[in-house]
Amino acid sequence: MPLSLGFHPYIKIPELPRDRWSATIPARKRVIADERRLPTGEFAGMNLTSPFPTAGVTLDDGFLDLIRDENGVAVFSIEAEGKIIEVLFGPKFETAVVWIPILPGGEVPNFVCFEPMSGVTNAINLHQEGKYPELQFIRPGQQWTESFWIRTRGI
Repeated sequence: MPLSLGFHPYIKIPELPRDRWSATIPARKRVIADERRLPTGEFAGMNLTSPFPTAGVTLDDGFLDLIRDENGVAVFSIEAEGKIIEVLFGPKFETAVVWIPILPGGEVPNFVCFEPMSGVTNAINLHQEGKYPELQFIRPGQQWTESFWIRTRGI
């Protein structure tokens, strides 16, 4: 059975507006999407510094080839004034969608969403088209288990 799942944890630094935060996305590649925001099956090198200020930034983008520690964990984070919130992805969460919105009319919601994903958005269809061979599968009798964690410091 093909496996394509993800989670959508929204995080924020209490009492501090988003324009004072910086974010870290530990990835080497960025997903190229079409006008509907669906991945095309093409990827580009990472073009964001790490960390980067979130002021004026809007993202709804996929990232892969995650940078991991010795335990295979990738650490996404926001930070401001000594307050840190991290979302840690276990090894089987191979990709991420990062949503940092600026809404129509210029409203800036006070959150960031680091989304642990087992594959890129639309992974099953891309795999069928031969554009995403990394799709994970669960074989008969097999189990798939993974975790993500949220860790705070200074809050």
